[in-house]
Amino acid sequence: MLEQFLHEQLEIAFNYGVPKPEIPDSITQNLNPTFELRDYQKDAFASFIHYFNNDLPRKENPSICYSTWQPVAVKPSSWQV
Repeated sequence: MLEQFLHEQLEIAFNYGVPKPEIPDSITQNLNPTFELRDYQKDAFASFIHYFNNDLPRKENPSICYSTWQPVAVKPSSWQV
């Protein structure tokens, strides 16, 4: 079975009714006001905030990298499947 990326798992959870967190003013006020946030950026911030604020599997040693602003959990080579 193929393992899903974190952003895929969160997208499924949000589609099934897990509420997306609001993006705090501390983030939006520190972005260039000339540009409005795009939907994928809002989704990425919401996903990261949800991940950061909740106890999710394998959160002990995560490596978070951003691919087009989507947080993706990267499995370190020391982890075994």
